[in-house]
Amino acid sequence: SNQHEAEAAMLKAQQIAIQNNIDLASISLDDNKKAEYIKGDKHAGQRFSICHKFITSILSKYFNVGIVTKGNRQNGRYIHFIGTSDNVEFAKFAYDYLNDTFINCWRRHYDKGNNGIPLSHRETYLFGLYKGLDDKLEANKIKMEAEIAEEYKGKYSLVILDEEAQLQ
Repeated sequence: SNQHEAEAAMLKAQQIAIQNNIDLASISLDDNKKAEYIKGDKHAGQRFSICHKFITSILSKYFNVGIVTKGNRQNGRYIHFIGTSDNVEFAKFAYDYLNDTFINCWRRHYDKGNNGIPLSHRETYLFGLYKGLDDKLEANKIKMEAEIAEEYKGKYSLVILDEEAQLQ
């Protein structure tokens, strides 16, 4: 319902995603077996939300999905999330959640202080929300990767899978 709860929820989601991407039980010795990638579609209406570019940047940077958009105002806009089925389902949920949160935060800010705040400041406000969330997710990612590396140090041999190359 507010910026801090949204950030806390996204940090926890990122922590779970980072932890689950190193899943020793899912590593196969079969060289021919690769992660199965799917495309999940989401109809976005006649035009994309004003928050669209910020949200898709967060999702593609931190939640292991590729994002392709298509369409026009006459036929409607579509967002295609590409990744593993779990990542695609989470991205579809997170897209709606972040869109609602960004818009609601702006509306509360605009309504509360509408003594001189022009509507033209909306983009700057939304960029500030994005930048704050991006900075916190980046710091959390670094922290979680360090904790995981320390936890497994000397205990396991890991196979590093280049998910980015497969996603591309």
